[in-house]
Amino acid sequence: MAKKKALCRTASGAFVRNLGWKRSAGRYATHKFHLGRDEAKATLANLRLEQLCAEVGRRWERENGFALHPTDRPVWDEVTLAVADAVRNGEPVARVPLPFPLSAMVRESPLIGDWLDRLQTDITVVKVELLDREAGEKADETIQTQGQRLVDLGRRMLHRKAGGETLHAALAAYGRWLAAKFLDTEKRGTPWGRTKERHVSFLRRSLPDGPLAALDAHRVEELIDVLRLRPAVDAGRPASVAWTRNVIKQFRHFLQWLDRSPEFAWKRPADLELGQVRIPQTPTEKGGRLAPRRCRRIARRSCGRFGSTPPRSSGC
Repeated sequence: MAKKKALCRTASGAFVRNLGWKRSAGRYATHKFHLGRDEAKATLANLRLEQLCAEVGRRWERENGFALHPTDRPVWDEVTLAVADAVRNGEPVARVPLPFPLSAMVRESPLIGDWLDRLQTDITVVKVELLDREAGEKADETIQTQGQRLVDLGRRMLHRKAGGETLHAALAAYGRWLAAKFLDTEKRGTPWGRTKERHVSFLRRSLPDGPLAALDAHRVEELIDVLRLRPAVDAGRPASVAWTRNVIKQFRHFLQWLDRSPEFAWKRPADLELGQVRIPQTPTEKGGRLAPRRCRRIARRSCGRFGSTPPRSSGC
């Protein structure tokens, strides 16, 4: 869009800026923005208007070929001028009218929501909302509904691409990878590798199977909850705290492997955050056995109270 680089100052002391084109009576003319008398505010408004002008130009390049009345250059229209007025006045939100033919449609039309979403994506210099607040609320609802529909569609497509891949099948493949990874010089499994294989076997016994396409961030958190509550091992006893901690580490490593594995279509969810996990303990485990140093301190306090000296070998 046409622009003159510098601010101009009128005889009355006000700042103005000629920037972009407007169409009037079939002719093009540069548009003049009045930016007030404060030089600092006018300079800031000028910079933001230049950014807006560039964004309007990129929007025109994409949409001009489909417009009802195409132009041979980017021009300010009622929508972009409403945004420009908000920018030059320093307003935080630009409220814009609906252009024709959208203005003639019912507020629930999905075309309005789609148009507003693209406008808000194109214009970043200021927040954009509809002048008609009710139409804006309907547009937001439409955008959210369409977004959820696309998310659901994407999940179904990933599930089809995965070909019915399941968690247990992936764990089995991961176990085979571990068996081939941890070998000694004689190509035999190492003790550490066999421990990891036992971890994987425990994961397969403890975690319910399901499609990998359903393994989103929420489902991963549910599976970690299953593990941290210490599933039963032999004779119905809960797994030890140390074993549970190592199994959870193994499950997290499995997710990293699965994300990189070319055998499976699953990818780590963008919203998955793996923080610290609290493993509950039984009352007996919480009580535990007092450390010898603590026992000696208790013995000294007790003996001092009754006027005797504890033996040096005092301990638990």
